[in-house]
Amino acid sequence: MKNLKLYSLIVLAVLALLIILQNTVEVQVRILTLTMSAPLAALLLMTLLVGMILGMLIAYLIDRRTRKRHS
Repeated sequence: MKNLKLYSLIVLAVLALLIILQNTVEVQVRILTLTMSAPLAALLLMTLLVGMILGMLIAYLIDRRTRKRHS
């Protein structure tokens, strides 16, 4: 099971890297009233990092709640 998780993580990381590196075009992004230009690769990387951080936070909170119930 550990190997499956590791292989899955490696495959997803390689896919994410390929997608990010192939999308280097400059794009305009609007967030509320702020407009900025940035490479699409940077925006994809930021989105990936935010998703990873939120996923880890949710996993931590669920684990914490589970441990409190069993204590």
